[in-house]
Amino acid sequence: MPKSLIGGSSGFDGSELGRNGDPMAHPDTVLPTLTYVAVNLRMLGRLLNLTEVERMWLESAYRWTRFPDQQPDPVTADREAVLALLSQWWSVPLESVVAATRPNRLRALRMLEPVDSFIEGCAGAGEHRLRDWLRCTEHLIRLVEVPHRSHASLLNGLLNPQPDWLLNRLACSPDAVPTVDLNRLPSLVADAYQHDHDCLPLAAEHIAALVLWFGDWSVPAKRFDVLAGHVKVSTVRDALQLAVFRCCQRQTPLTEFSLLKALFAACD
Repeated sequence: MPKSLIGGSSGFDGSELGRNGDPMAHPDTVLPTLTYVAVNLRMLGRLLNLTEVERMWLESAYRWTRFPDQQPDPVTADREAVLALLSQWWSVPLESVVAATRPNRLRALRMLEPVDSFIEGCAGAGEHRLRDWLRCTEHLIRLVEVPHRSHASLLNGLLNPQPDWLLNRLACSPDAVPTVDLNRLPSLVADAYQHDHDCLPLAAEHIAALVLWFGDWSVPAKRFDVLAGHVKVSTVRDALQLAVFRCCQRQTPLTEFSLLKALFAACD
């Protein structure tokens, strides 16, 4: 597969939005949008001090999500095989790709969707499709496809996403319908959403599972004992996003202390 489909060293230039010069190739996207996307993606990478791999990941995820029919979708045996494939296509060391997933800052910032291909009981469980690792959020698409008057406007837009889609669906469908979506989540994450919906307190194990789900970051549950019963699903996701955002801007490692600090502040 040509590397230009994934990202490569040249980065995203927006040409896919106007392929063959046909403005109707993607009717949901007007031609001026290609300029906004290219500029906004590059600006996010610069303002957040993203690594080279994270920038390529972000650009590739946008392209993969926006134009899925134009991308091949190989299936691999496990997580390591997916990362090795990305390393090869991006022509970067495998170690740098692995580093971008522990934690996955792009996912924590609500730019990438969590990966659910490994969930037991789902169709294709155990398979790792490339599309599962290159899915950007609707929030990111909305953010980068419009012009922003300033850097502050772009960053404020990132930190003010729409409410969690699954929480909204649970609120609108209190009975059997949401179980279809909950079945695609790890058991503790699904239980946390259900607890939130039923106004029940979250345990430390729920918080740890949410941090792993939203940020690909494994933190011992005992770290959250003192927060049990005091946070909601949205609190955890917002605090994780803010902690990662601050660490990106300060160019400091994400630590358990920085996450706990954000969580405690959100409880005030």
